[in-house]
Amino acid sequence: MTHLTLSVDLGASLTKCFYSVDDQRPRNFFMLPDVIEISPETLKTHFQLQPFSAQPEQSAWITESGRTTISVVGSLAKTLYSVSQLKALKYESAIAKILAVVGAIAQTHQLPSSFNLSLLTLLPYNESSSVKLLEPDLKKRLKRYQFRDQSIKVQLQTSLCYPEGAGLVAAFVNENPQKQSRRIAVCMIGHRNTSLLQFQSGQLTEGHTSDLGFHNFIEILLRLTSGQNETELTPVLYDYLLHCCHDPQSQSYRKTQSLRPLLKSRQPQDADRELQQLQEAIEQAYQEYWRRLSAWLTEFMPRPVDEVIFAGGASQCLKPQLDDFTPNSFPHWGSELQKELIEQFYRNVPSNSNRAIVFRSLDCYGSFVQLQSLVKEAA
Repeated sequence: MTHLTLSVDLGASLTKCFYSVDDQRPRNFFMLPDVIEISPETLKTHFQLQPFSAQPEQSAWITESGRTTISVVGSLAKTLYSVSQLKALKYESAIAKILAVVGAIAQTHQLPSSFNLSLLTLLPYNESSSVKLLEPDLKKRLKRYQFRDQSIKVQLQTSLCYPEGAGLVAAFVNENPQKQSRRIAVCMIGHRNTSLLQFQSGQLTEGHTSDLGFHNFIEILLRLTSGQNETELTPVLYDYLLHCCHDPQSQSYRKTQSLRPLLKSRQPQDADRELQQLQEAIEQAYQEYWRRLSAWLTEFMPRPVDEVIFAGGASQCLKPQLDDFTPNSFPHWGSELQKELIEQFYRNVPSNSNRAIVFRSLDCYGSFVQLQSLVKEAA
């Protein structure tokens, strides 16, 4: 029977997926994190106005026997009802997202209606234990559901849940087996959460999670500015900070141009003044965010520690500060795993375009490699 091996990172800003079907080469795709429940009538009305059919991962909905509403996931959910879901726990929407991911893969690769699944899910440290409560329901709902009106029956053979960061630790130990017994700390700075985990001899010994993700930085900046909104601000600010951290010698003009879509002024002289004020607000927010984050890291970073791994998309915007934060430990940024990921999936993508998505995908890809190894061992 066809076997799907799948690693899913249920990120607050993006659902990241790496998978393989039987012995075929690994593949990946991404979905927006939005999940909503709507009536069948609402979905029907929406598609009456759509002249084209989108790809499965861009237009995902789930119907299940006994449920009167339809679960809509990803881009379609955002289109129908755009609202921030940052305050919702990730595991609360986990099942709908997993059903959608599995369904999208099944339709994309025209899998048979019945197949087996080995699944690894990544969640924040403080939510990872909750999957034990969801697993019986997930297993039951995978057995029979409809994805975009196609019947799917999945036998869940393996189900693992790792705290965010564990995939990077697994990859680091595989690359450096002589360091397995050392104290390893991994700091994941994502969009919503920041987690700090400690491993020794391959075992998780301690973990902490806070809400000091990139979203906290956005909230500070919104209080210092007027007329901005989170949806428009987040991608522009992220791109701007990447330029500042990774290309500090580039022309100031090129950096500031990336901020111009945020300006509200129409007159050139007013726009220039607004741009300067925005840059000053960004600098102030950046310093305040780092003050909060560094205080939290100082409190919970294990002492002593031999190796420190930094990961998560937001950590790239803080790389100079994080490099200096652990003077007695050499910081690791998953460079070998980045090379492997680029070689497999992003070889033909310009480096300035793939830097962010590669780094945001490292944990999920490392977890997928680990899951593949476990599945092969059990075969």
